[in-house]
Amino acid sequence: MYLGNSMMKRASQHLVLIAVATVMSAFSSMAISQEDAADGQPKYIETKKESSKVALGIFEDAAGLQNGGKFNIAEEEWQAFLEDHETDPLAPQVAYFLGVCRIQLGKIKTAATAFEQALKYKPFELTEQAYLQLGWCSYQVAVNTKDADARQQQLRKAVDVFDKQLAAYEKSDFSDEALYFQGESYYALGDIAKAEVSYQNLVDGFSKSELVLESMYALGTVLEEQKKFPQAKQIYTKFLDTAGDKHELFTEVRMRLAETFLQEESYEQAAEIFGEVASVDGFASSDHALFRMAFCQVQLKDLDSAAETYGQLAESFSDSQYANESNLLVGRIRYQQKDHEAANAAFSKVVEQGGAFAIEAKHWQCRILLAAGSNDEALALATEAIANAGDSEFLVNLKMNQADAQVAKGNHEEARKLYLAILNDHADNTLSADALYNAVFSAYQLALHEEVIVDGTRFSEKFGSHNLLPDVQHLVAESQLTLKQYETAEATLRKLVENHPDHPKHENWTVRIAASLYVQKKYEDVTSYIDGVNESIESAQGKAEAHYLAGASSFFLKQDEPALTKLNESLAASPGGNYADDALLFISRIHANAEKYEEAVKTASKLIDTFESSNVIDQAHFRRGDFLNDSKQYDKAIEDYQVVIERFPNSVYLVPSLYGKAWCELRLDKHETSVATFTVVIDNHAQHELHPASLLGRLICRHQLDEFDGVVEDANTVLKSTADNAIKMEAVYQRGLAEVALEKNEAVVASFTSLLEDYPKFDRIDSVLYELGWAYGELEDTEKSIGMFDRVAKEFPQSQFLADAHFRVAESLYGDEKYADSVGRYEASLAADPSNSLKENVLHKLGWAFYQQDEFAKAQEQFESQIKAFAEGTQALQGRFMNAECLHKLGDFEKALAVFEQFDASELESAQMKTLAWLHAGQAASQLKQYDKALVSLNLVVENSGEPSEFDARYEIGWILHRQMKYDDAVKQYEQVARGSRGGVGARARFMIGEISFAKQDLEDAVKQFQRVMFGFGGEKAVAAVKVWQSKAAMEAGRSMEVQVEDAKTKQDRDGLVKSAVEFYTYVVEKHPMSSSVEFARKRLEALSKL
Repeated sequence: MYLGNSMMKRASQHLVLIAVATVMSAFSSMAISQEDAADGQPKYIETKKESSKVALGIFEDAAGLQNGGKFNIAEEEWQAFLEDHETDPLAPQVAYFLGVCRIQLGKIKTAATAFEQALKYKPFELTEQAYLQLGWCSYQVAVNTKDADARQQQLRKAVDVFDKQLAAYEKSDFSDEALYFQGESYYALGDIAKAEVSYQNLVDGFSKSELVLESMYALGTVLEEQKKFPQAKQIYTKFLDTAGDKHELFTEVRMRLAETFLQEESYEQAAEIFGEVASVDGFASSDHALFRMAFCQVQLKDLDSAAETYGQLAESFSDSQYANESNLLVGRIRYQQKDHEAANAAFSKVVEQGGAFAIEAKHWQCRILLAAGSNDEALALATEAIANAGDSEFLVNLKMNQADAQVAKGNHEEARKLYLAILNDHADNTLSADALYNAVFSAYQLALHEEVIVDGTRFSEKFGSHNLLPDVQHLVAESQLTLKQYETAEATLRKLVENHPDHPKHENWTVRIAASLYVQKKYEDVTSYIDGVNESIESAQGKAEAHYLAGASSFFLKQDEPALTKLNESLAASPGGNYADDALLFISRIHANAEKYEEAVKTASKLIDTFESSNVIDQAHFRRGDFLNDSKQYDKAIEDYQVVIERFPNSVYLVPSLYGKAWCELRLDKHETSVATFTVVIDNHAQHELHPASLLGRLICRHQLDEFDGVVEDANTVLKSTADNAIKMEAVYQRGLAEVALEKNEAVVASFTSLLEDYPKFDRIDSVLYELGWAYGELEDTEKSIGMFDRVAKEFPQSQFLADAHFRVAESLYGDEKYADSVGRYEASLAADPSNSLKENVLHKLGWAFYQQDEFAKAQEQFESQIKAFAEGTQALQGRFMNAECLHKLGDFEKALAVFEQFDASELESAQMKTLAWLHAGQAASQLKQYDKALVSLNLVVENSGEPSEFDARYEIGWILHRQMKYDDAVKQYEQVARGSRGGVGARARFMIGEISFAKQDLEDAVKQFQRVMFGFGGEKAVAAVKVWQSKAAMEAGRSMEVQVEDAKTKQDRDGLVKSAVEFYTYVVEKHPMSSSVEFARKRLEALSKL
């Protein structure tokens, strides 16, 4: 809804200019008396028949002031008129114009009072406008009032005033404005039904009004708010047909039209219009249009398009109120599509922005982290989010995430507490059943078997039809077995098998029935039962448990100590039996698990020597190669890997052997050979699980061989072929470094940015940030570049890049003219022990940072330190120059001149520096009255430098000649400066010519020169540097007049001189009130007034 606070369009056209003669003529004979009012009619203020001369004079003056834009003075005059001439015939008009002045002055409340005063008189030609202005003022006061009661009162007053106007002046030139602001007032009151009537009356009755389009827009809005979408669609369509596409509200109305289609569930039409609206350049609500467009796409099941639209909104309108929610919705869609990487990127943006959606985003991020096995990160995130979740609907989800993370980390005790807390605190939540199931599972993992049975029974009673019931009962059966409740466990398992024949764990329960019989020592029952169910057992693990209940089962359960015992017993019972070779292989692996590599190698060697025809001989060579590899015996490891490669080309251990061999070669710095071995895996075994890791190994070798394009190629292939985060993060890192070497900066940014976003725990983040800083710098994205260096400096105090990172941040701050801030960063760089080449630059720029803040002593100290430490450095010449400059600024002209003489200014690279060196050397010599030296340096400026430095030098030459009383020569120099420079030095030179004339007692010429300064060089529009000399020139001109007063021959001459002096001093006071000469000028004016 439009709530404008500017004056109405037509009414504002007659707010200022007043045709005085016409007004006075129209009202000079106007007489209204109370007797004219009939009974029951308003009593108006009685006015006189004619205006007095005094009243006419005030009116004329006030009108002139108002016409001249002097509204504050005009207000005072109109107010005075009403106070002294309330019954004058012109008083109604005066009250109206008083209100007008106050509107111009922004005094809306008092303007309303004036219009109320105007309405106390009998209707006159401005009465309708007075109603309109009064109603408008009341509306403006309301919309700018914070107090709700006062706001309502003013809005009701506005409505009442507009009602009176419309009743008295139906269909007038101002009725459309009254209807419009009446509608606005009703809208502000919250009475949108009445607002609708006002807007509708304007639209229907004033089709030619300049406000008809705004009223159509407002009408459509209130219709939408009343959910009258068909009517709103009709009025919006009419607006678009009437206004054309050039109207400022055309796009806004199209968007609202699209909303009406959406509300009617015409999603395709709505999406199309929203898309067109969103693409309009400069449209303020493009973000809203995109948001609604994406909603339509979701309704149309076009999720990819919806995600792209939401993403476009968030990226293009990052400050939009919809940006954060859009990122959330992108994340939801991508998570639903199982694209966790894209989902996490979207959720990260939501969390970064904070706000209401961050809690939900963190929930989804927890699920993604858990799915990726990043359990510590998931736990930390869930815990942090819970603390800030408040009464969020995702609080329970986050608590489940927290508990799930503890499970994934193996902290079942803590997880169980968390699950039970969810059940107790959120019993009615839909996740309470999952929480109880997980509590049962955690109890089982903790061997709290009695609790498993108690909580399992509780689950059966509370959630008897839940799909997790079989899993809970399975855990109960396992706990019953553990607690030696064998018969009870058997009954539980048989019930599971009977009631849930299609359950995925049916086979497992079948085998566990056999186990329950076994622990009851019902050996015959075990045999008969296995025979009966053998055909139904399909999995390798199931057959192993059914037919091999001792020995190797402990190894498969990762229980190495009991497994080792059972396997040794198996070997002792049957050293050459069917399982002897397998037993030896398992035993070697158990030793390796304990990092007893020597024992592992001996055991594997025994297998190889004893069972040459074993079907696990290929695996034995591979395992022994791994054991040797782990013990860093790379040459010997290669020999075993080579046996598998040559003798067992079809073995499942062929690729692992190639992979192990390649890494051994890499560790032996045989990079070309290693590349060749990795390539065999890559080219011939693309589907193998080690393919991504082989690509990673090869790209690392290629990096060592400076084959950077190959590194990038391999890295990209790795990223497409694996979900292993450890491999992916290393591949991205290596790719980024290769792209740095290739100077592909955009690619560097893409690689390292993805690494930061996807793998924030990477162990070389400081290197990533540092390289990003350089890449962004090469791409001229200074803000991001410095952001990266700043992170290195703040987050990695031990980084090898610390000194340079601080320096880069300091350089940026310096470039942004934040010199004080840059000092701290330069000093931090020095404290980080930079290299010599960097240290010289740091000292030099630290000096500059102090110099830019006018801390010349500190700056000089740094430049001197730089010169002492790096006398022959690349910045030595500039350092000496700046050292001299600082001394010059400090007024130590003797030392400054000495330093200037230590180097040849012509060798400075910068023309500006050369000029300053000559100029300031000349000025220093001049201050020391070594005029010959000064003139040599200053003439170098004149001969070698253009404007404006030439003028500065010529002025200094003139000043030297001036002090030497070589006035004519000085004037020549000053004159060139005054004619050439329009700035401060030119004005100062002209002033000095006047001073010379004054010294020569040529007071007439002196005054002329001073006046050239006063009124030349831009006059009143002169720059500040000129105004200083304008003020001084006026003072000197006044003094030149005063010194002639005593010698005046006649009173007329004397009075003329005094008058001229007064004019000059008055010029100072009026034109240069901030001048240091003002007080003296006032004193002279006071003294001269007494003459």
